[in-house]
Amino acid sequence: MPHTGLLPRTALAAAILLMGGCSDSSGEEPPPTDVPTAWGTSTDPVEAGGLVWASGGVVHLSDGTTVDVGGPIMTYVVAGDGVYFTPAESDEDGTEHSNMTTAPLQFADRDGDVTDTGLTVYVESLGSSPDGRYLGLVDATSGPEDNFSDQPQATAAVIDLTSGQRVVDTREGMGDVDEDDLAHDYPEVYLSVRFPDAGSAFVEGMDDYLYALPGGAGEEVDAIDLGLRAPSDPTSRDGAWTIDDRGLGDRIVSDAGDVVRLRTGAPRWDLRWWLDESTVVGVAVSGPGQGTKVGAGDQGALMTCTVPDGSCSTIEEASGVLLSFPIGSGDDSLDLPDGEGAS
Repeated sequence: MPHTGLLPRTALAAAILLMGGCSDSSGEEPPPTDVPTAWGTSTDPVEAGGLVWASGGVVHLSDGTTVDVGGPIMTYVVAGDGVYFTPAESDEDGTEHSNMTTAPLQFADRDGDVTDTGLTVYVESLGSSPDGRYLGLVDATSGPEDNFSDQPQATAAVIDLTSGQRVVDTREGMGDVDEDDLAHDYPEVYLSVRFPDAGSAFVEGMDDYLYALPGGAGEEVDAIDLGLRAPSDPTSRDGAWTIDDRGLGDRIVSDAGDVVRLRTGAPRWDLRWWLDESTVVGVAVSGPGQGTKVGAGDQGALMTCTVPDGSCSTIEEASGVLLSFPIGSGDDSLDLPDGEGAS
């Protein structure tokens, strides 16, 4: 759905515990695995569900608690005992990344203690299961180099944070180091780990695989056949409600064609994505502007609305600032106007 007037969307690898091996397309085995690390083993889980947002290096969880990661964030997920993230030089630089951007993976616990995991990952590859038990990533550097451009073969991993074990550790679907020019091929695909539910992981590469968790058994699949939905899909997960995009003043319509009367408390609003079957995330816009664009003097605040009752609430802390959201949300970021001269 188009968005008018608001933001563009714009080594120690063995140090994680790994039970079981990983084979690549050349038949080589990775080095022996080690014991679980503190950052990969959960003892005090944070709340992983609900609406999560970050600003100024502080991640706000849905239960009202926060995790301070110590600086700007490029991408992140909430899982286990805190936040797994890739750091950025500045808040603005945090929005400048692509499917080939790589960065160190770091971990911040609820006390704000930051640990470097020793891994370099594709920043858009991160994923976490809905319950926060599993962390998914694509390691960008530890695999063997191809014979064409010396591009390391990607390694997909899923870590069970309840035990610290890497239950998926694979280079399947990540090309052949003898036959493929990975530096040419990788920009054409999307390397990532996604979790359709709490019991499975979907690994995207040059070929796609679905893994059962926690056992790790996997099979090659077609994403279309799986019916996986984009996070920004305007239709709710159960198919009962759809966002009708009208610029600033979106509607929610039921599958029977009934329009929900939204009580936003704002003159204009922009609905973005479904948080769950009955909750939509959007932006409430107030100020002197009119029509379908944000104008000078307008201010935007993060907002949620529920169906079928249409009640809405704004998060005043999340207004007039640059926000970022976990990988897998309908938006990566929102640069909300502050009421002092947005255009």
